[in-house]
Amino acid sequence: MIRIPQPRPESGEPPIPAKADPDLRVDSLATDYLETHPIRAGSPFAEGTVLGVSGASGLRTTHDAFVDQGPMQYTAVGSLISCLVVLGFAIPAAVWFPAGGVAISVLGLGLAIFGIQSGRVKESLVLVAAHLVLFLYCIVVSQN
Repeated sequence: MIRIPQPRPESGEPPIPAKADPDLRVDSLATDYLETHPIRAGSPFAEGTVLGVSGASGLRTTHDAFVDQGPMQYTAVGSLISCLVVLGFAIPAAVWFPAGGVAISVLGLGLAIFGIQSGRVKESLVLVAAHLVLFLYCIVVSQN
């Protein structure tokens, strides 16, 4: 920690010296801070590619499918991917061990329902239907 010596209150001097640096000039009417400046993207050694501008009106404009998604949407997309993996296990389980296929298809059904929040509604509903069909098939086969 750096301590800057301050004059004692009884000395009558202000705590911050009134001497100004002649090279330092503060202009309260300057509007440079409102200007927008380009933002570089990519390698600092590459030729300048500008992605957007900084400042109050500068917004990044990209066309990536996963930009501006929160953690809930990322989790829901991961849920859809894991639902596909579970589907790969649920199909053989429905054939060889229907009672175990019930548990696996319930897991896949839950993941597919949670995947609806990802914004990929059609894919999610197809996976919900697939796991629901597998669930009903496993229930019917395991009852016999």
